[in-house]
Amino acid sequence: FKVNINFENYDALMVYEKNLDKKKIDFLNKLEKIVVLVSEKDSKFLSNRFSIIKLPVKLDDINSVILNLNIKKKFSSNSSIKIKDFILNINERKISQNNQFIEITEKEIELIKILLNSKIPVKKNKILNSVWKYSNDADTHTVETHIYRLRKKMKDKFNEQNFIINKKDGYII
Repeated sequence: FKVNINFENYDALMVYEKNLDKKKIDFLNKLEKIVVLVSEKDSKFLSNRFSIIKLPVKLDDINSVILNLNIKKKFSSNSSIKIKDFILNINERKISQNNQFIEITEKEIELIKILLNSKIPVKKNKILNSVWKYSNDADTHTVETHIYRLRKKMKDKFNEQNFIINKKDGYII
């Protein structure tokens, strides 16, 4: 924790647990890095974000812990998408903001992903085809119904009025 260390240059950090105080733990929690704590005893008081290796330890055990943490980190980062001021957690099927969340369906996730991946408004027919595999000439209110329900959830929980916007040529987030 020397002043001249640039933590951005490292993918993983190993920290001797004995040198930690609350301020350092808070700092480590904010880093988007893999953090492994080295300890002489079993430590349970620290964040569950860290892995703890008890001394003495083999180099293979350290490698194994870091590889497992890296896999978990990649899985977690692939499952979280930032949308405006919200976080979409695909694995948990939730949209959250400030420790509040709503649960959403698989189809709502697919709908959101299609809208996010487009820079221009997405037409109803394209949404029907991509999400529900309906033909282009299907006459249904499925898209409107799902968008209405998702907007209602967002409004009721977060007072969000403009999560999905209806333009004359389609829908956009």
